Amino acid sequence: MGIIQKISDTIQSVKGSVALANAAAKAYHVGTGNDPETYEAFEADKPVDVAMNLAGSYAVQSATGLIMMMREGKATELGFEQVLRDMAEGKLNEKEKLVARLCANLAWKSGQPFRSLERVTRSPMVDFSLLPEEEQIKDDDQIRAAAKTLLELVGVNVEA
Repeated sequence: MGIIQKISDTIQSVKGSVALANAAAKAYHVGTGNDPETYEAFEADKPVDVAMNLAGSYAVQSATGLIMMMREGKATELGFEQVLRDMAEGKLNEKEKLVARLCANLAWKSGQPFRSLERVTRSPMVDFSLLPEEEQIKDDDQIRAAAKTLLELVGVNVEA
């Protein structure tokens, strides 16, 4: 079984989804200046917490496919793994990083009305290019965490 199928299977499993959601939530926790030791993980019995933090993994999966197509013009197992590695290790070029950021922003925004329609009025709902740099950096942290966790969950070691 190739890495693309393994990633799909991981995202479609409850255990994998919980692990991915916790990785994203912890990256956000740390990225907002909190001590990693104070992060409290959640389990599958908190589906709202899982759902709120899983969007980044979907974004990473989609961004990986887009970036791979930009690089190679077709889907390949090696290309998919290399893009994920580059994401996890912070090695995307500026265009690729923008693709990943836009996918993350789209995934995050799409879930906001489900939490509360009032959330669409918040300042982060602007076009991604208008977000302050610190908000964009938080997205980068979550993208790297999701890519790293996806690779680890399917048995691929990463440097980051």
